[in-house]
Amino acid sequence: MKERLLFFPQPFEDELFYSVLCRYYIRDCGRSITKMRRDLFGVAYGQNLWLPHHLETLASRLPENSGWTADFFIRNHTLYPYLKAFMPNENSEIVYNDMREAEDARRLNLISGIVGNSMVSYPRYLRYCPQCWQEDI
Repeated sequence: MKERLLFFPQPFEDELFYSVLCRYYIRDCGRSITKMRRDLFGVAYGQNLWLPHHLETLASRLPENSGWTADFFIRNHTLYPYLKAFMPNENSEIVYNDMREAEDARRLNLISGIVGNSMVSYPRYLRYCPQCWQEDI
């Protein structure tokens, strides 16, 4: 097993997991994103913005007594609870289990229905409200 992390940011209420990772990266002293991914998730490839994966690996590496589990992140800091309402039970279980520890995380988007509509184009960058950003700062 990989060594435990000494630090991981406290997730804010209703904060998207991707945002938690961004805050970790900022405080990670500029190491490469690939190295950060390996340290956190045991894999070098990217995370799904809406439905992250390898969360069991991450939970096993978090500081002891943090109380953060894969289930905590999935239910409180991803879009899974919202998307689950629009998926058959069988698919929602597959997505949930793949978020915990997926061999092939590509199927998360397919099974959840996030991709599959060529009529919808996704923005290249995350969008945010400048006024809200100023308030957060």
